Amino acid sequence: MLGFFIALALLLALAFSARRVWLRRRLGGLMRALPGGTPDLAVTVSSFSEIDDHVRGRRCPCGGRYEVLGEGSRVREGVRLRLLRLECGICERETEIYFDVTGVFH
Repeated sequence: MLGFFIALALLLALAFSARRVWLRRRLGGLMRALPGGTPDLAVTVSSFSEIDDHVRGRRCPCGGRYEVLGEGSRVREGVRLRLLRLECGICERETEIYFDVTGVFH
């Protein structure tokens, strides 16, 4: 009888773990569909201060504010991109946002 309860507890733990992984992947896909989620959906800005404003205005799905972990530049098909890696201050979820900064340099 004890073995049954142990097996049941293990199955429940496995089910909850699998659900959490599925939800995390689903949320990641939804985040990539937002403006700036991929290079193709890059947010067009005309100044670097607009990037800061956008990051301050964006919220994590948990409601937390993002902090910038790092940033870098890329050129893709003649478009200058600025990539910011962000982390939520509450749940510590990491995400990336792409900005089209081509207009800043012209």
